[in-house]
Amino acid sequence: MRYVAVVAVEGVLALTEDFKTSQPTPWARALYRSMKPEYGLILLSPADEDVTRYFLTKEFMGDFALLSCYIATMPYPEWKVDQVRQFLADGFEIGVVYDTDDQVIYGVNQLGVPGMRVSPATRRSGWRDHTTEVRPWGDVVGYSG
Repeated sequence: MRYVAVVAVEGVLALTEDFKTSQPTPWARALYRSMKPEYGLILLSPADEDVTRYFLTKEFMGDFALLSCYIATMPYPEWKVDQVRQFLADGFEIGVVYDTDDQVIYGVNQLGVPGMRVSPATRRSGWRDHTTEVRPWGDVVGYSG
């Protein structure tokens, strides 16, 4: 049986939840193309189905197995975990869940499903914070730990 990947559209494939105007994330197409041959894709969306399909087709990511759109019966993060629970109950073999929300990743991990949190870098490593004072060179050279 082929594994499926469950992917949250917002944050993972789209920068914002407004799919009419959103740009794809910098990694969206590469991630999509790398998942497509290995997994059947199930996409979770907070937006209307037509709007979500418009965005995915416009960004050349329109080939997927299933699109599930949010219906406000519970908070959105809980709904995503519940969707994974239902997919498991329906017999899907879920290989991985991609999301930007720690609560969702924790919830699917509790179901025994691997989760990968996707997020942009919030701080570039190696760069000095621009709000701090620069130390005098003598203090840097004379520093012994």
